[in-house]
Amino acid sequence: MRDEYDFSEAERGSVVEPPGGKTRITPRLDEDLVQWFKAQVEAKGGGNFQAMINSALRNYVEHQLERELCDDDGVLVFTGEATGDLESAVEDQRRDRALKLS
Repeated sequence: MRDEYDFSEAERGSVVEPPGGKTRITPRLDEDLVQWFKAQVEAKGGGNFQAMINSALRNYVEHQLERELCDDDGVLVFTGEATGDLESAVEDQRRDRALKLS
């Protein structure tokens, strides 16, 4: 080990960039939630608890978006042509509802 190191040309930030489509954040989660996700990963024989948290959040968001596409009876209603993903379908549904109200 050296007595001194030269950091004059060093850069701040993470060493490894996140993969495409991912954003690095530092959430503050309750300890019991983190432990639960870690235990789930361990019970399944390994994996990544952060990926499991991401999957749980994605499932929640998709469920919320699906609810926005339902009529008052809980039936999925697609007025207009959805372009394939849920967010586009929700936007189509909101636009059509706004047109009906005006």
